[in-house]
Amino acid sequence: MSKPTFTNEFKQGVVDYVLDHPNESKVAVSKKFGVADSTVHKWLKEAKNNNGTINSRGSGNYSSDKKKSDTDPKASVTSMLEKLNISKSGYYDYLKRKPCNQKIRRAKLAVRIKEIHKESKEIYGAPKITRILQKEGYKVSERFVGKLMKENNIKAHYIKPYTVTTKDCDFSSRLHNILKRNFNTKAPDEAWCTDITYIYTQDEGFVYLNSIMDLYSRKIIAWTLSRTLEVDEVLKCLETAKRVRKTANPVVIQSDRGVH
Repeated sequence: MSKPTFTNEFKQGVVDYVLDHPNESKVAVSKKFGVADSTVHKWLKEAKNNNGTINSRGSGNYSSDKKKSDTDPKASVTSMLEKLNISKSGYYDYLKRKPCNQKIRRAKLAVRIKEIHKESKEIYGAPKITRILQKEGYKVSERFVGKLMKENNIKAHYIKPYTVTTKDCDFSSRLHNILKRNFNTKAPDEAWCTDITYIYTQDEGFVYLNSIMDLYSRKIIAWTLSRTLEVDEVLKCLETAKRVRKTANPVVIQSDRGVH
């Protein structure tokens, strides 16, 4: 099978389309025009070296293009336009056409929605974002904002209602309040205070922070992040503290056990 050939005009049309649609992937463009994506990259590189044009942007001789398309319909855009009853001037005018005011407005709104969504730590959905936009002077509806969020893959991450996670077990026969709220120790590593809380992170979202503080220096000597409240995660934090301090003496571990 012979290798398909393409006119300079067809190449230039593909290059202009890519430049006018920067958000569309090269793979999608190659499928739309029936050429390999590596070929599209090659044409873009050639156009870049020639100030955005493929050689001389074609000879303008439509009859030669038509003749080439008769032998290989995929080699020229001319035959495709003729079959679709579309003029060349109209086709290239479409490729160079600037976005309408509505598209520009939608693009600006999408940018602002992304900013509000990020500022809310990805919690706000369409209702709250709509109210913020309306206060800023934008005339938008909740339905329109929701549609823009869906088109741009912007989703609200809702926080689950607070649930009690501390198990109310009877430790009275095994655990005792040794410190009796006397948190002023006389030496390091006499008593450690532990706690668990949840925090928001940029990459992982909400996670649990396990921390251990030496009551003498009030310094955090160990901490770990986890996605669950499993006992193993707490024990990892304790093992880290033991490894850091290297103490052989007994240490009092103080925890509030979830009591407020």
